[in-house]
Amino acid sequence: IEEVFIKTVNGNLLLKISCKTGCSIKAETVNGHISAPRSLNLERKNHGHKVYGDLNGGGVPIYLKSVNGSIEFLPL
Repeated sequence: IEEVFIKTVNGNLLLKISCKTGCSIKAETVNGHISAPRSLNLERKNHGHKVYGDLNGGGVPIYLKSVNGSIEFLPL
């Protein structure tokens, strides 16, 4: 997989991800919030409406965007 891009206008996103996965995450929501456990070490910007960071040294880019929904990260 070269990259993952998931976008929604009026829905929530849930990303279940292995704690051993190497990836680069960029997530953004306009009118929702982003929930990510501190163990993922994602940096927060814009009052929690943007997060980004590399998991396990980085890797495949994962882009998540929501206009009117929230984004949740669930480590496995």
